[in-house]
Amino acid sequence: SSAAFLKISGANEEFGVPNSRCVSGRKSGLKTALCVPIACVVADKSLRIRVDGIWTECEYANQKFKISSEGVDITLTCPDPVRTCPTFYCHRDCLGTNGVCN
Repeated sequence: SSAAFLKISGANEEFGVPNSRCVSGRKSGLKTALCVPIACVVADKSLRIRVDGIWTECEYANQKFKISSEGVDITLTCPDPVRTCPTFYCHRDCLGTNGVCN
């Protein structure tokens, strides 16, 4: 079924939990999406995604990382940390100051 295709496994996806978002990826070479918790971590100003109970840092937009679930390799694509956690970054490149915010 299509529901089975979209899920990595019942244990991997987390629907209805706070801060759960869809993240795009590829499974068996085909585009898919996965509903996972995300967090903007204030301590180190990072964006993180949790899959299978493991938090992975997204350092830049469209960063790819691979996981294996139930013998299937899946590639997840990170959302843009600047758009997802905008308070951690200089807005509009601080209007031409190359990111120097005073």
